[in-house]
Amino acid sequence: MRAKSQCLALDTVATRVDPNSTFNLHKSCAEELSCEIEHPIHSHKLKFECKTGPSTELFTCNACHQPCRLAYACSPCDLALDLKCASNWHHILDRKKPHVHQFSVLRKGIPFDCEVCGKSQDSLPYLCTICHLLVGKECTQSLVLPHSIKITSHQHRLWLIWFLEEDYKNDQICKICYTSTNRSRAVYECDRSHCDYVAHTPCSRDKITRTFDDDR
Repeated sequence: MRAKSQCLALDTVATRVDPNSTFNLHKSCAEELSCEIEHPIHSHKLKFECKTGPSTELFTCNACHQPCRLAYACSPCDLALDLKCASNWHHILDRKKPHVHQFSVLRKGIPFDCEVCGKSQDSLPYLCTICHLLVGKECTQSLVLPHSIKITSHQHRLWLIWFLEEDYKNDQICKICYTSTNRSRAVYECDRSHCDYVAHTPCSRDKITRTFDDDR
């Protein structure tokens, strides 16, 4: 009799195709999995890999940080995505959601510009391999920024975004300090169609009168 358990691809009950294996997959899932994929969060191709032994150390998904037996992985970069996160990449990279991924500390100090506050840094950088964010230590805490805010200097709600260049040209000016937003990817913007209000996150913090956590 074939053993039944959760399909590792879909989390629904599946029959174990190979009685000698230690995990379960729907036959259709096994047939549809690509051996290699190109993924927008990583410059290298990701290869399908599985860790099947009962004592084998599992992958840890770089997006949701959960252990998994099946993953699309880049071994040289030590990056792995479980099957759900690999297929649901638009949610991982949603630039209008609060940042939720863990940071890795680069043990070698290098000069860099923090992509939250825009200031030059000479300390150890903190890197998010999912979003490709390089930030200073202090700003890893500020990444728990409110999703939406009201400030004293603008009549509409402002929304936190991470990738300003997708919506605007590089010459956008912060409407609070009147300097360029080029050096800071994290900003608050007004999403009204007739309004181009944009402000650095550090500039906005001192003017917040109300915060919101709801989605657009």
